[in-house]
Amino acid sequence: MYASFSSSALDIDTVPDWRGRDIVVALIVGGVMGAALFILLLPPLMIHPTNFQWLMFSDPMQAFLGWHFFRSEPWLLPPGASHYGLEMGSSIVFTDSIPLLALLFKSFAAWLPQKFQYFGIWVLACFILQGAFAWLLARCVTTRWSAQLLLTLLLTASTVMTLRVIGHYALVGHWLILAALLFYLRPPLRAPLAWCVLVGVASLVHAYLLYLVLAVWAASVLKRYRWAEARDALTEIVAVALTLLAVMWLAGYFTLPTGSFSGGAQYYGVYAANLNAFWNPGWGARFLPPLPTTPESGFEGFAYLGAGGLLLVALAALLLIFSKTARKDALQHWPLVLVALALCVIAVSNHVMLNDKVVLDVALPKSVLNALAMVRASGRLLWVPYYALLLGSAALLLQNTRLWLGLTLLAGIVILQGADLSPRATELRNVFWENTTKQAEAWKNPLVSLFWSEAAKKYKTVRFVPARPAAPGYGAFALYAADHGMAINVGQFARVANSRIGEMNITQNERLAKGNFDKGSLYVFWKSAEEGPFPVRIGRQDRVDVIDGFQILAPDWYGNSGSEQIHWTNNEHNRDLLLP
Repeated sequence: MYASFSSSALDIDTVPDWRGRDIVVALIVGGVMGAALFILLLPPLMIHPTNFQWLMFSDPMQAFLGWHFFRSEPWLLPPGASHYGLEMGSSIVFTDSIPLLALLFKSFAAWLPQKFQYFGIWVLACFILQGAFAWLLARCVTTRWSAQLLLTLLLTASTVMTLRVIGHYALVGHWLILAALLFYLRPPLRAPLAWCVLVGVASLVHAYLLYLVLAVWAASVLKRYRWAEARDALTEIVAVALTLLAVMWLAGYFTLPTGSFSGGAQYYGVYAANLNAFWNPGWGARFLPPLPTTPESGFEGFAYLGAGGLLLVALAALLLIFSKTARKDALQHWPLVLVALALCVIAVSNHVMLNDKVVLDVALPKSVLNALAMVRASGRLLWVPYYALLLGSAALLLQNTRLWLGLTLLAGIVILQGADLSPRATELRNVFWENTTKQAEAWKNPLVSLFWSEAAKKYKTVRFVPARPAAPGYGAFALYAADHGMAINVGQFARVANSRIGEMNITQNERLAKGNFDKGSLYVFWKSAEEGPFPVRIGRQDRVDVIDGFQILAPDWYGNSGSEQIHWTNNEHNRDLLLP
């Protein structure tokens, strides 16, 4: 049984360790709630492992193609490294392909279907684990099953988690944040080992989830250790740090130069949190109107607590004002409060926004901005404060009011939350079904000419000119290259080394101008707004053409036939682009 607390709801020193039965119950009760929410919002078609078409757009395409290439490559050192993108490539980490599953499924890729996706399975697992960890957290707050069920519902139907399903599938793993909060409230018997495992897993899912798990771990260290135990604390810090570095190396985090992790000082605050983040629904709320925002906070700047959540926080604030016991309960968790406040400050950034106005700009040294640019989507750091507010407010309410009153208020809050968020659920369901069904049906591979299958027999590499991340049409060619065992010099990545791309384009352009082609490469030309014509010296055996709308250069296509023909089309843009 869990301990019951009368005055200190979350006193970790008196809480027993978990038992296997607790985990089973959590998976049954909380997991069923999470699965039910998945069924309510999402079409089952996304779980089908061979249905990849719904992923062939925007960020999901980045994740799927990163995995699709990775599975067909031989194992490299480190194991997460990948040649996808050639010079601009790096590892499975930077395609947001959920390295935890990519590494797992690559181990038996030979037995998988040719087109295999695990992203739908991952999302379902995340919903189930969200419910399970929400249940375990609720058990830390109260021993009443009715209250546990209500709080589990509140934490499982998270606005910040469900919004991620629109296209950021790795970031649906908010159960990692809930697990970190659980470890903070109820440290396992072997807490250092548990934190090593959780931090390692988070690093194999997504860097932003890693940042948040590390933040809660820091609060846990401050909470568990006293000055007299500094040596034990230092031992745990070293163990977690070494584990993290080892896992990050294995996954391929260090395949890019250090500066590539941030992208530069100008990126910090690009997706910052608005000061109205917790009470601005943005869209899809029944009781509160949307508030204006600046472009910088237009997406990542939301962490809407819901009408029920806001009422819960307001009631907790009243208890803190009028109840000495409530203040005592809250003060024992000063490490988590401190960490949550720090995350809020970083999330808001030095470009402070309220509604559609910038109310404060704080000048920071470039070195500081470069470091902070690692969290350029800083609005995501509100996720820990979001869950801490809901969980802490519920604990204060249930532990500092009469039982019947606390349950009645919590039930009303959950009902209010459901009513307020029901329009959002309807809109999300429509968006999810549109993305995973209609968009999947609408996707057609543009490469239909027989030329492509013939070219795959002759060439080992597809090269875009110029090479750019996510160049127009890259998705179809990346799929084509992976399916035929070819390399490709473009892709879409969360982080890239711009210096490498620049050097690659300089070398490539010089070779094209001299006619010194890579005979094993098929060239695909596209023109960006800032690019002029590309001077290319065409040989007699080289083919220049427009195939399925793409301008190509196939070196030595005519071989040693002795033909004097240069294959031109009547396409004017083609003549502008390639100069014989």
